[in-house]
Amino acid sequence: MRKAVAILGFILSFVLFSPTVNLAQEVYPNKPIQIVVPFSAGGSLDLSTRLLADKLKDVLGQPVLTINKPGGGQALGAGFVATSKPDGYTIYASSGATFGFQHALNPSVTHKLKDFAPIAAIGSFPSVVVIRSEIPAKTLKELVAHSQKNPGALTFGSTGFGGLNHLEFEMFKVLVQEKLNVKLDIQHIPYQGMAPALTALLGNQVQYCNLPFSSLVKKHDGAAVRIVAVCSPKRSPFMPETATAGEQGFPEMDGNNYFLNYSAPARTPEPILAKLEAAFEKVMREKELQDKIRQMDIQPHFMNAKDLQKWLEGQVARWEEVIKKANIVTK
Repeated sequence: MRKAVAILGFILSFVLFSPTVNLAQEVYPNKPIQIVVPFSAGGSLDLSTRLLADKLKDVLGQPVLTINKPGGGQALGAGFVATSKPDGYTIYASSGATFGFQHALNPSVTHKLKDFAPIAAIGSFPSVVVIRSEIPAKTLKELVAHSQKNPGALTFGSTGFGGLNHLEFEMFKVLVQEKLNVKLDIQHIPYQGMAPALTALLGNQVQYCNLPFSSLVKKHDGAAVRIVAVCSPKRSPFMPETATAGEQGFPEMDGNNYFLNYSAPARTPEPILAKLEAAFEKVMREKELQDKIRQMDIQPHFMNAKDLQKWLEGQVARWEEVIKKANIVTK
């Protein structure tokens, strides 16, 4: 009898005090969760993340906060999350895979895709080429021709050095050189997010942008700015009259879709990742959230962690090739 009691006591001690048993996982989450957006407030990623966070708090039972950390071409926010404690309380928001290839642009950036654990993606939207309405160009080739006639007169605004729309611009320059034997004489001016880049375009501080399509861009189309191309395999249901880049002779740019995706630091315990993925999937089934996201001209689209990992890996390979081909380096 004493021997049985002793064995039972040993088992209870092991369960209660063994470091291999993480009881905190059973009550996750028990404090606020923060989602880090690597841009200034007001852009598509920021606004959609705030909508998502408001729904996640009801499912997870804890406040979900949206934190803006712009800077370093998204490196500041991504680095913050990559080095955060892998406990499920710090999540990174992205509209692409930039956080996975920033090291190829800047040797001082140490984080890579392997330093993140994907959770889910919630929606997609295309990149669009937007120019000032007074520029007499309605196609990509007409934009190139205008640039040739006015060397140095155009400036290109992006959401940050090394961001997806900056790399789309670099890709376009390479394609124009290869296909048309023309060197684009357009200066790049980086900003810290979509909102300031669009503001600069509307204020004529820059004349040309590649931007993630949103209701903010659509609102000014035909007035202050003109959308001349959609960088997507198919025309967008939100603007079916606008031709794709492929239809205009640049099919290589048609894969430049954005996916709003979320990741945790690598080494986050699998039960926590699974709980977060399930929470994201649950809120994305809600018609109210789908409708609100669709009102921002973002197509609701849930992607699980496994499929997101595959997509991110493909994107990293794609853009690392562009970085190498365009010889882009940190200035």
